[in-house]
Amino acid sequence: MKKFFVFLICALTLTSCAKSAPQVPLHTFPAVSVTTSETYPATEAEPIPLPEIAQDERGGLSEIRENLEDDLAEKYPNIEIISARIPDCEEMPITPIRIGIDPGYDLKPLADRLFGGEYDTDDPSLYTEKFPDDPIDKSRPAGKDNRVGIYIKVFTPDENDPNMLAIMHSTGHLRGSQTGYLKNKTAYSPYAFDDCVLYDLKDPLPDDLEYTMGDGESWRAGEAVKYIEEFFADYVTPSDPDKFSYHVKRLAAVDIGESKFGYFFEMEARDEKGRAIDKGSGAADIGNYRKMSEGKPFMTGFEVYAWCAGKESISTFSRSISFEECEPEEPGEELITLKKAAEIISKNLPDDFGKRYEAELNYVIFCKGYPASGDDPSYSSAVLWTQCDFELRPMWVFRKEAASPIDQNNFDGEFFVDATTGEMCMRILNQELGAGEIKEGIEMYGRIKEDFP
Repeated sequence: MKKFFVFLICALTLTSCAKSAPQVPLHTFPAVSVTTSETYPATEAEPIPLPEIAQDERGGLSEIRENLEDDLAEKYPNIEIISARIPDCEEMPITPIRIGIDPGYDLKPLADRLFGGEYDTDDPSLYTEKFPDDPIDKSRPAGKDNRVGIYIKVFTPDENDPNMLAIMHSTGHLRGSQTGYLKNKTAYSPYAFDDCVLYDLKDPLPDDLEYTMGDGESWRAGEAVKYIEEFFADYVTPSDPDKFSYHVKRLAAVDIGESKFGYFFEMEARDEKGRAIDKGSGAADIGNYRKMSEGKPFMTGFEVYAWCAGKESISTFSRSISFEECEPEEPGEELITLKKAAEIISKNLPDDFGKRYEAELNYVIFCKGYPASGDDPSYSSAVLWTQCDFELRPMWVFRKEAASPIDQNNFDGEFFVDATTGEMCMRILNQELGAGEIKEGIEMYGRIKEDFP
């Protein structure tokens, strides 16, 4: 089944906030926006009209919270909403953000944490830096299509294992592996395994819940969650221009064979007002290529996770970007209710869909438009994160009960409903389907699952 998903993904995928910068070069933060009147030529049919939303189908966050129990009791012919989460804050306005790492962030403390005592983290020869104007391919001159575009700093203590590292980008991307690949090739990636037990941390973990890890050590799940949250607080939060907190949202105990397990931590970032930043489209893709080509705003990815195949040993962790929130352009609008969002989804689903979903009201990162480049529809992640404008949009997010990114066999898509406009889409296996495409897409996905069980 795992090979099928890899095949399918490949087949379907075609207000100043600046601070001083003692560690990160000034010209990499904040990002410099590019203004252009050009867009790629549109390739799609007329857009689907937005749903009509009556005044009594909107409300402030306090009103939405008050009506949540009644909204959850509503019945729909083809979907069941079993739970909902709303942030405990006063408002969720559409908020401009600036992508980038805190200019004062230094990679060395992270390198000390992962490798101190085993390797010399004061040795400058173990650090590598790349600058925006450096060529990607050193055999050719740097230029438009051969330019790093961002600042990168990497600590690699073992020249034989480039996967053992600590890395930072000026976009806020952080990643590290304490063990690397060569020490345990089998357990380096959690995605190499199919079987796991999922724990949703909206419910307390049992005090006696523990697993034998890949190194043979027993590790209590509650202790593991505390361990990884403290790591993020000490070594990831300092890199944020705004101070976010990181929490384990779901814990997966992954069976790595021989009665041993690893812990996969699905993390969630929350801003200072307690509003969760959703993973959106995930980290694997740059965005919705169709909307990109039409010059329209599109959802982008935000991914935070950690994987420990051994007790108190970080096999790998990653945070895709960081950012700071700027002043909203307008006051927070009234948002559509959970009931209305669920009705919008139900209307666009097949009659026999019959799935159970959990709802959340989260912030999702949107790119406001990708700059055109003449007739060439090429793009790069460096251009995306350094030359585009972004904003946080409040979205109703619906995910299948007990779904986890580590358990692809239990993934049947996720739904997003814009809480201000009512526009909806479905994300399924790296594809984004608009409202009018969902029924056909689900039918196609069902046929493929039958052919590749």
